[in-house]
Amino acid sequence: MRLVNVVFMILLTISLICMSLPASAQEKIVGNYSINFGIISWEQIQRGFGEKPATHTEEYHLKMAREMARMHGGGKKGTYHILVVIDDKRTGQRIDKADVRVTILPEFAIRGEPMKLQPMTMNGYAGFGEFVKFRSSGRRIFKIFFRLSEKEEFKEVDFIKEIDEYVH
Repeated sequence: MRLVNVVFMILLTISLICMSLPASAQEKIVGNYSINFGIISWEQIQRGFGEKPATHTEEYHLKMAREMARMHGGGKKGTYHILVVIDDKRTGQRIDKADVRVTILPEFAIRGEPMKLQPMTMNGYAGFGEFVKFRSSGRRIFKIFFRLSEKEEFKEVDFIKEIDEYVH
């Protein structure tokens, strides 16, 4: 794993832990790309606002939580924020321009088309994300599709996550 990926995963994990949020980031390799997937509930993001930062590090994590709370028009009670980060393993570069979509099974099984994730930047780190609402708790398969240009075929990778908190 490239140093950039390691640094990102450490920062993401520290950010989530320091804000008393469970880290749920996962990484998979697809061809020459490292795909990092994370999901966090709106309530977990909000929990990060509850305490006054005592250190510079805590202030940084609060800033990240505030940025996430405003993305994609903001979340609301009962929603989750999906985050996908793509790195080119050959160059070590973060991908900031791509067509990234997700199908969540069984949630989207009857809807057909994958949901498009929006480009985003959080404290200088590029990624793709969106807020979603689940109808119930349980295991979900997140099928991530991505391509860097319209001339390419979509590449696909699956992540599995148990959704069991804050479902309303």
